[in-house]
Amino acid sequence: MNTQFEDLQQKVRQLPVHERAVLIRTLIDDLDPAGDADVNEMWIAESERRYAGFKDGTITSSPGDEAMARIRSRLK
Repeated sequence: MNTQFEDLQQKVRQLPVHERAVLIRTLIDDLDPAGDADVNEMWIAESERRYAGFKDGTITSSPGDEAMARIRSRLK
């Protein structure tokens, strides 16, 4: 990698997590701006479906640390 890239990478890593996340989203949008509208609509529909299921009791919740532990064990 060139020095300019390495300098930029170092500066980005010094940003707060939220700002890095915004930067990542911006860069991804720049790479594929057309596909995002469909993906966002699908995520909104999925989140609404899950929330409705949670409210009516057909979907249960788990603490975040337990859910992440299950996911990590499946990825091993």
